Amino acid sequence: MIRPLISVVLPVYNAEQTVAAAVRSIRAQTLEDWELIVVDDASTDGSLAQIEKFADPRIRLMRNGGNLGLAASLNRGHTEAAGKYFARMDADDVSFPERLARQLAYLEAHPTVDLVGAGMMVVTRDDQPLGVLHPPASHGEICAAGRRGLFPLYHPTWFARAEWHRTHPYDPVYRKAQDFELLLRAASTSTYANLSEVLLAYRSEAAQMRKRLRTRAYVVRALLRHLPGAGWSQRVRGMCLTGLKGFGDVVLASPTGRLLRGSLPPPDPVETSTWAKVRADSKT
Repeated sequence: MIRPLISVVLPVYNAEQTVAAAVRSIRAQTLEDWELIVVDDASTDGSLAQIEKFADPRIRLMRNGGNLGLAASLNRGHTEAAGKYFARMDADDVSFPERLARQLAYLEAHPTVDLVGAGMMVVTRDDQPLGVLHPPASHGEICAAGRRGLFPLYHPTWFARAEWHRTHPYDPVYRKAQDFELLLRAASTSTYANLSEVLLAYRSEAAQMRKRLRTRAYVVRALLRHLPGAGWSQRVRGMCLTGLKGFGDVVLASPTGRLLRGSLPPPDPVETSTWAKVRADSKT
């Protein structure tokens, strides 16, 4: 078996309506030297049937015996992966065609960087653009924000060296905020970066308040656990900011607060045109 250059790990749980588009977006990548490891986390809908429609030897399907959660599913996928690099993919998102090629080129040109993210277009469940997120580029900027309770290194866009991810696996105890806990834990011995370019469409879940507030609770837990040397003032500041973000989530999900989602920068004409084509291609 020829070792693939990139292993894309795609956890799936009850994503019957969206997982086919996610898989198609990987198959449409301009860089073709990849394997796609789909880890089904005991779905109870038709997700498996959607995945099994693809007759592509680069796609490997694994099934968990029970619902283990995102962190454990990602760790299992990484254990089975053969690639030199790991890429993340969610079952309800869509990667732009140049995503893997752009992120691979960046890591190969920057040998001291362990993990690179990218910009995202935030879209509704019916694929209408809400706005774009262009994250900061440097490790220092990313980590400074992380100490305040939010790493602007968006989890669905992660692309990392395989040895880094094996050294820094996810903690399965964290049922939410797994990415935040890992980034906070690994920050002192790692180097992070972002491409500002939009390379993925992220379907917003702004209305799922219980999930968002639970995520904030896990962020506070990670701050308490991994910032012991920062002093109580820094940890309390981070927790207070996280609490304010939780309040903001509630406001954004309220009937009047929905208008605030328009505060996201709108996509430019090129991003809009690119998304229109990507969206159409992901449907067929």
